[in-house]
Amino acid sequence: MNIDPLAASRLEIIGKNSAYHFIRWPPRMLLALFIAVTLGAGLYWPYTFGVFLFALAMLNYLVLLSFRLGNIEKPPELKERIDLDPDLDFSILLPLKNEGPVIGETIRCIERLDYPPGKMELLIIVETNDLYTREHLRNLRLPAYARIIDIPTLMPFTKGRALLYGLEQAKNRMITVFDAESRPEPLQLRKAASLLREDPDQWCIQSKVRISNKDQNWITRNFATEYFEWFDQYLTELSNRNLNFGLGGNSFYISKASLLRCGAWDPFNVTEDAELSVRLIRSGISMKMMDSHTDETCPHSIGNWILQRTRWNKGLLITQMVHLVPSLGKAGFSPKVWISFWLRMVAGSALPFFNLFVFLYFLITWFSPRTVWYADLGMWTLMMVSLAFMWLVNTVNFGRLQLARNPIFILTGVTAYILLHILAGFIAYYEYLVKPLKWNNTKHEK
Repeated sequence: MNIDPLAASRLEIIGKNSAYHFIRWPPRMLLALFIAVTLGAGLYWPYTFGVFLFALAMLNYLVLLSFRLGNIEKPPELKERIDLDPDLDFSILLPLKNEGPVIGETIRCIERLDYPPGKMELLIIVETNDLYTREHLRNLRLPAYARIIDIPTLMPFTKGRALLYGLEQAKNRMITVFDAESRPEPLQLRKAASLLREDPDQWCIQSKVRISNKDQNWITRNFATEYFEWFDQYLTELSNRNLNFGLGGNSFYISKASLLRCGAWDPFNVTEDAELSVRLIRSGISMKMMDSHTDETCPHSIGNWILQRTRWNKGLLITQMVHLVPSLGKAGFSPKVWISFWLRMVAGSALPFFNLFVFLYFLITWFSPRTVWYADLGMWTLMMVSLAFMWLVNTVNFGRLQLARNPIFILTGVTAYILLHILAGFIAYYEYLVKPLKWNNTKHEK
C-alpha cells in the first residue's frame, strides 16, 4: 500500500492511538473470531449462556431507548453574545472530493459570513486527480482570501488526511472545518470569537448542525429529528453540564496549537471527528456548544443514506477499539465523562450483533421442546414499548421542527428508519473486516 508521506508522519506522532493498528489483519480477525465464538456459544447453550446474552441485548435496547426518552424534554437554551470587535483570525478548511454544483452555494455562504475578510482565509483542499471537482471550481469566482491546496492521490483516501494538508498550510491561529454542503449562519464566526477570545487554546466550540431538506421525504424527516435530538438536545445538555462530548464533522472552532498538541486528525479513521474528540479531551481541551447553526442537506435515498451511515458506524467501531479502554480513568475522562461519552456509542455499535443473536435465538427456542417463555414475552414487550416511545418522541420533535405529524406516517417512518440503522450496522461490521479504509463519499443529491 502506497501511503501518503504526511499520513505516515502523523502515524509516528499519534503512535498506538492511531486506527492504523486496528485496521490490520490480526485485530480484524480477532473481532470476527470473538463475534463468532460469542454468537455460537449463546446458540449452543441457549438456556444458560444464551439467556445471559439475551438479557444483555434487552439492557442494550433499554440504554438506547433511555437516550431517546431523554429527548422528549424541551431543548435547553444557549445564549451567546456577539463579538463586535473580533481579534481572532480564522482558517476555514474545506475538503472536497468528487463535488459538483453544491460547491458554489457553500462558497457564497462563506462569503456572507459577517467577519472581517482580512481575518479569514479559505483553504479548499482537492486531490490532484479529482478533475470533476476542479472543473466546477474553475467556473466559480473565489473570494480573495481563498486558495486551492493540491494534495496527492495516495492512500488513505480519507477526510482526515485532507484536513492534515489544510492544517499544515493554515496561516491563522484558529481553525474551523466546513463540508461541501455546509451553510453556516452569517454571525457564526463572531459568536465563536466571543467564546474563544478569553482562552483560545483551552476551548473547542461546536455549532449546531441542522438539516435544511427536512421535509423532503420520510428519510430526511427522521434524519432531521436525529440531528435535532443530537445537537439541540443531547450535546447542548452535556455542554450546559460542563461535560465533554463528541464533535460533529464540521462547524467546530479550535486553535491550531490545540490541534497540533493532540496530534490532529488520524488519517486512518473514516470517522475522524469522534476520534479527534477523544484525543482533544485527553489533552485537556474543554468543549462547549454555541448558539449558532449550520444548515446542510442530508441523503434522501436509501442507498446514499446507507453509504454514509456505514462509514460513520465503521469509524465509530474502530474509534472504540482504539480508545474505549485506554481512555478509562485518563486525563479528561472522569467516570462521569467516560460514561456520557461512550455509553451511547457502544450501545449503538453493539446493536447489530444483538439483533442477529436475538433473531437466531428466537428460531432455536421456538422449535425446542424447552421454551424460555419469559424471554420471548420480555423481548416482544420491550419491542412494542420501544416502538411506542420512539413514535412519541418523533411526534413531539416533529412538532418542534414544524413537520407534519401524521401518526401513521410517523410510525411507519420510524420503523423503517430503525431497520435502516440495523442494516447499516451489519454492513459496517462487514466493511471493517474486509475493507476498513473504504471511504463511502456522501453523494449530494438534488
